[in-house]
Amino acid sequence: MNNTLYFGTNSGNNHELQDDISYRACKDLKTFYKAGGYDLGFHDTDYFYYEIKSRERYSIGDNIYFKQKDVYVSDYEAYKYQDEIIYKYKLRRKNGVWQTKIYNSLLCGESLEGKVLAVEGEEVKLHLNIDEKQDEGQGSLFKYAPPTGNTMYSMLVVGTSARLYFLDESGNEPLVSGCVRSNGSSCAKTSDTTKRYFGTEHGSELEMTPSNKRKYATNMHS
Repeated sequence: MNNTLYFGTNSGNNHELQDDISYRACKDLKTFYKAGGYDLGFHDTDYFYYEIKSRERYSIGDNIYFKQKDVYVSDYEAYKYQDEIIYKYKLRRKNGVWQTKIYNSLLCGESLEGKVLAVEGEEVKLHLNIDEKQDEGQGSLFKYAPPTGNTMYSMLVVGTSARLYFLDESGNEPLVSGCVRSNGSSCAKTSDTTKRYFGTEHGSELEMTPSNKRKYATNMHS
């Protein structure tokens, strides 16, 4: 079986059906409201459709003249009845041929790592590792959401690694969730997880260890 993906409505062949065949008339109001309903200029009659059964094989997008109107094949399924293949079609008006967005459910909760290209206020541009090239001028700005919240944090620095976190499967408004440290095990001040340090690129550092809490200027990088 061959699968076909159409971008836009497929322009199929023209057919005509006799008006005296068996059919079922329906109205898909759920899809009508999902598409935007009256607010976007649609009318509920656009989502009126016929269901028919036939031994004839039609394709998605075929124009069927039926009941003194043009309708289009939007869906079909096939099943075996005795020794025959029967097709069940949905014939919709042209404005009612509508497909909801199909999202990748695996995207929800996913993080993509990349390098920081630029920082503008509380927003960050990234060159994701999955992309071979990324021009800074064409890069998108993403909001920065530090893991510590807004109580105490410093902005990311150009050239460091960060993760782009997707809140849901739509991919709308992903967040840069924090810096990715690549030398945590080899750096003397981060190899012991019971000892925490908060430092800046200017040398200021806050030491938070079980035996000591003090602030001083030093270089926290090994």
